[in-house]
Amino acid sequence: MSSYIMFSIVMLATSILLCILGIMIFCGKTNLIHDYHQTWVKDKKAYGKAFGRGLCGMSFSFLASGVISLVGHSDEFIYLSLCVLLILFLISGLFLIRVQANYNKREV
Repeated sequence: MSSYIMFSIVMLATSILLCILGIMIFCGKTNLIHDYHQTWVKDKKAYGKAFGRGLCGMSFSFLASGVISLVGHSDEFIYLSLCVLLILFLISGLFLIRVQANYNKREV
């Protein structure tokens, strides 16, 4: 099996796991998020929905990267898929940081 296909399989598996986790959190299982990150959260339902959307977005970055590496079997496509992965992962990470900042505010 070529390394391109193995890379795509790993990306697809990671995408599926993150998407399942994101859907579970979106549906209300906020206990899957570490307690420390929920210390000051008042509206856990809205927090879970926003956090779940962020994780599903992060799973899309892995899916897009895997699909790009399957389309072309050359090193250029691997580099392109890694660039797409990093850019979309960064955007999703920034979204999750914003969710944390919005919902985990300490009120004095």
